[in-house]
Amino acid sequence: MIRLVSLALRTGALSVLLFWFIPGQSRSQKVLTFGSSTLNRESLRVDQKAKLKTKRLQQAFQQFKDDAQRLFVGSRELKERIQKSNPHIYSIGIVKKARELEKLAKKIKNRAKRGFD
Repeated sequence: MIRLVSLALRTGALSVLLFWFIPGQSRSQKVLTFGSSTLNRESLRVDQKAKLKTKRLQQAFQQFKDDAQRLFVGSRELKERIQKSNPHIYSIGIVKKARELEKLAKKIKNRAKRGFD
């Protein structure tokens, strides 16, 4: 459920970025000239799309690194909880933390398998 919400938010944000940065038909058509070459609206779109793709990939990679850091910190916390616990009885907190880390590890694994698309 959380994954669907985050996907919807990312899609919405990307739509807003695309609408804002790509000149629409209602806006005036601008032609930029650099020397003898002329850049029309189509070439600006390609350039802007490339910039958006680069930014999206950078954000996805940053999220990947952040998730890996959260997994590292969480595993350290789990280790500390286990060391403080009784060898005969484990707390429910250990089980919950292990389940949370397992979900995070699976998310990282799936992202690594499919790339940053």
